[in-house]
Amino acid sequence: MNDPIHTGKTILAFDTALTGCNVALMTAEGDDYSEQVETQRDQAKLLVPMTQDILKRAELTYQDIDLIVVTNGPGSFTGLRLGLATARALALALDCPVIGINSFDFVRAHYQKNGIRDPLLVVLETKRQDFYVQAYDGSGQPQGDPVATSAANIAEYYDLLAYKIGGDCIERVVADVGLDNLSVLGNIMQPDPILLCYLALSRPLPEAGERPEPLYLRGADVSLPKNLPRQLER
Repeated sequence: MNDPIHTGKTILAFDTALTGCNVALMTAEGDDYSEQVETQRDQAKLLVPMTQDILKRAELTYQDIDLIVVTNGPGSFTGLRLGLATARALALALDCPVIGINSFDFVRAHYQKNGIRDPLLVVLETKRQDFYVQAYDGSGQPQGDPVATSAANIAEYYDLLAYKIGGDCIERVVADVGLDNLSVLGNIMQPDPILLCYLALSRPLPEAGERPEPLYLRGADVSLPKNLPRQLER
């Protein structure tokens, strides 16, 4: 566990957009619990049982939850839809707000927790030939919009030597970019989901009834000019 932060709220967080099924709970007293299972296909079978188990460990029930946090992409289409649908269903049943955290911020928080304070380029797997990309400055603030783009465009549009490069597909992006002397960090496939709770503490609560929308690739199946990064919808 991390040192307790007395938030006054019990926060349930989960991620199924990246690799695996990841669930965390932060109690109103600041105690935290997390569970992670590495899987590509079984999130739908695991998410609810893992949530029930983590509540049991904390000696709490669903009715004790004050806030739900969920990753809203980009990531696996099936996993992303599962996470958002579960968050919305729980929020409706419990009458509590939901905060969405994008996958880039989730991964960035992992590196910051491990002491990285340099400008950071987060590169995530698309399961296609391109990559999801988001740049951050040294304070962790996003630089520009996230994009899905090719390795050639990454090399052209970003000053790669000015960034640490992190994400879940480091070997592939380094090989495809084809540049030497890049400053790369270790692959992170499953960040600790308790980071989602900490990220949510710095976000404003949504309006009543507002739910996070998925962060998708706009026009993913439409032919686009090859040399232009495709913008992601928020």
